[in-house]
Amino acid sequence: MRPELHNLPPQWTRKPKDVTDQLTEQIQELVGLDYQVRLLRERPWASITFSGVRCQFAIMPLWKGGPAISQYCGTRLLGYPYDLHGHFVADLVIERPDNDRDQTVTIEILVINDPVAR
Repeated sequence: MRPELHNLPPQWTRKPKDVTDQLTEQIQELVGLDYQVRLLRERPWASITFSGVRCQFAIMPLWKGGPAISQYCGTRLLGYPYDLHGHFVADLVIERPDNDRDQTVTIEILVINDPVAR
């Protein structure tokens, strides 16, 4: 690191993106600018063999009457090749809205730490 950069205040340094940030960015890129992707919940997950994180996201149109995400989100979200450094998607569940008025789709993603990538 260059000496003049060593003494920067903490708010000026960039922290590396964690797996949740990577997921949020990739889902936003996938669904496009007509929708907002919001992290609802993030919690650690572990089994006897693996560890990771379970994330729940909401995807909603930015304006009332915007295009319904539920029409095509299943194939696009499930088949997307997520590129998560040191992690992989182990499970993805999509909850579609119960009625036509609610256009928010909730997805839950289980991301596992990749033991080979370390």
